[in-house]
Amino acid sequence: MRIVISIIGVLSFLSGFAQNTKDLYLPREYQKAYSNETRSHEGIPGRNYFQNEASYKISAEFFPETKLLVGSETITYTNNSPDTLSQIFINLHQNIFKKGEARDSYIDTLNIHNGVNIKYIKVNDVSVDLNKCVYFSTLLTFGLPEKLIPDNEMIIEIAWEQTMPKTGMFRIGTYYETSSFIGYWYPKISVYDDIVGWNTFGFTGNAEFYNDYGNYEVDITIPANYQVWSSGMLQNADEIFNKKYLNLLNMAAKSDTVIHIIGTEDRRENKIAKKAQKHCWKFKAENLPDFAFAVSDKYLWDATSIQIGEKRVIIHSVFNPGSENFSKVADICRKTIDFYSNVTPAIPYPYLTLTAFNGERRGMEFPAMINDQEENNMLETMLITTHEIAHSYFPFLVGTNEQEYAWMDEGLASIIGISALANLAGVPESKIFKMANQKYADQGASLAVDVPLMSGTHHLGDFTSGFTTYVRPIAAFSLLHNYMGNEKFYHAIK
Repeated sequence: MRIVISIIGVLSFLSGFAQNTKDLYLPREYQKAYSNETRSHEGIPGRNYFQNEASYKISAEFFPETKLLVGSETITYTNNSPDTLSQIFINLHQNIFKKGEARDSYIDTLNIHNGVNIKYIKVNDVSVDLNKCVYFSTLLTFGLPEKLIPDNEMIIEIAWEQTMPKTGMFRIGTYYETSSFIGYWYPKISVYDDIVGWNTFGFTGNAEFYNDYGNYEVDITIPANYQVWSSGMLQNADEIFNKKYLNLLNMAAKSDTVIHIIGTEDRRENKIAKKAQKHCWKFKAENLPDFAFAVSDKYLWDATSIQIGEKRVIIHSVFNPGSENFSKVADICRKTIDFYSNVTPAIPYPYLTLTAFNGERRGMEFPAMINDQEENNMLETMLITTHEIAHSYFPFLVGTNEQEYAWMDEGLASIIGISALANLAGVPESKIFKMANQKYADQGASLAVDVPLMSGTHHLGDFTSGFTTYVRPIAAFSLLHNYMGNEKFYHAIK
C-alpha cells in the first residue's frame, strides 16, 4: 500500500491528489523547493522554476582501428537560475575507465586507460589553468575567471582526446569488431537545479544520468568506408553518398514502408560513399538532453518514416548481417512511435529521427537512438524495442534525474512499453503485467533488495538496483492500472 500511495503522490497533478501530497514525507530539499516556489504541489512548475541551458558545437574525429576520439567543443552555457555561479562542474563520463577510478559495476580490463586528456579549457576566451582543475569521480571542476550572474551566459571551449571502449561496455562500445556505439563521449556541463544546486554525483557504472537541454551542432570525421548515425539530422548527405544511396534515403524519408538502404551486395561492392579518404558528417539537433552517434563499415541499413502531426519522423535500423530478427526492427520502431504518439501517452514522439543500432546486450536508450542486442525471438525483440523507445518520454522529454530516481523513468517506460508490446503482439496488457509481477512475488521482502523506493539510485548495487528500479515500480504501476482502469491511468501519466 505504501508503494501505491507514493506513486499516487508522484502523479499528483489532479487537484484531489494535490491536497494529500502535502501530508506525505518530503526530503528537505523538496520542502525548500516548494517554499521557494520553484516546484508546486499541483505538479506543474512553480512560478520561480528555472532550467539552465547548455548548447554544444562539437568537432570530433573517430579512429575506428584504435578507438581514439579527438574532439573540440564550444559550449554556450546560460544561467537561468537566481544564483550567481562562481565555479563550474563538467562530466567526463569516459573517466569511468580510468585506472584506479571507483566503479560499482564490472568492466573489461581491455578498456582501462589513463583517462580523458584535457588539452585546454577557455572561459569567455580566458584560458583556465589546468593545474588548478580538481578531478573527483568522473567530474572536473574549476573556479570561473569571472562569476556568472543570473540571466547571463558564458562561452566555454574545451579540447580533449580519449579512447572509447574496445568491447561492449556500460551501454556503449564496440560490437562485431568494427561497429561502435559512441555515447557519453564529450565533456558535458553538469546540471545546476533548484533542488541541490550543482549535481556532483559522478558516473560509477550502475546509475544512469541527469541532463540539461540544449541545441547541438556536431561534425564527425571518419574514414570514408564508414557510415554514421546520430541523435541529430544529417545536414550534408549529398556531400557523402553516391546518387543511388542518396535517392534511397530520400525515398525512405517519405515512405511508410521499409526501404533497404544498404544490403549485403552493397557492402560487397563498397560504392556507397563518394571517393575520399575521410568524410565529415554534419548533424544538427534542437532541445536534446544528450547526443550520441554510431559508426559501422559492416552493418546493413533499413529505413522508413512516419507522419507525426506536422513532422515526418525518419527511422533507421542498422544491424549485423548475421542477425535473424533485427531486420524487423525498423517496422517495429515505426509502429511503436505511432502507438506512443496517438494512443499512450498520446504525446507526439519528440524527435525528428530514431536510429535502432544492433549492439548492447542489455539494451540502452539515447535521445533519438536505441542500442539493442540481437534477441532470440520476435517477442523479446519487440519488448526491448518498445521499452527503449519509451525512454524518449521518460527520462528524455520530462527530464528525470536517473541518478537519484531511476524507478521513475524505468517504471514508467516499462509500463507504456508493455502497452505498446501488448498492442504489437495482440495480447492483453494484464497478461504481461502478470508475468512481470511474478518477479516481485519471488523477490519482495528479501533482505538484500527490498530497500525504500526513494533510495538514491547511485547508492544501490546491481541486484538491489534492478529490483528497486524495475521490479517494484512495475508492480506498483500495474496495481494502479488495475485500480484506476486504463483510461484514467494513462490520462494521469499524460
